[in-house]
Amino acid sequence: MSTAHRLLACQDANLLTRMDEACFTHPWSLGMWQSLVKSAHAQAWLWGATPEEAVGAVAVAKVPPEGEILSLGVLPHHRQKGVGKALLQATLGLLHQQGVEDVFLEVRESNTAAITLYLHNGFKALGRRKGYYSDTGEDALTLHLTL
Repeated sequence: MSTAHRLLACQDANLLTRMDEACFTHPWSLGMWQSLVKSAHAQAWLWGATPEEAVGAVAVAKVPPEGEILSLGVLPHHRQKGVGKALLQATLGLLHQQGVEDVFLEVRESNTAAITLYLHNGFKALGRRKGYYSDTGEDALTLHLTL
């Protein structure tokens, strides 16, 4: 898979919202994406040659030497093809280039596919956040990777 990506800005919040709705059962709102792309400490990347050919999107927050993967989504028809792994590895490479040494994330306890992806790429479990997801009350697993 090509790692072509484009850094997203305020005008891309609608696109990110549509991508998120296609990737997740509990997507972020348009307002959440608008806030993220305006933040000085956050970035979002669209993965694909063009917006029409996008296969996924990634959102991160960073204050080097620490960074956090806020969202990593792959469109359903591109799953189980190595796309998630490629997106994750490319994202980690970009974060490392920007001075990030430690990467953290939270993942829904029920999202076994994502948990497997992260663990197979070197992340280690740090703990659990009880009731972290307000929409369902589901716990989050907290993961960490040193780059």
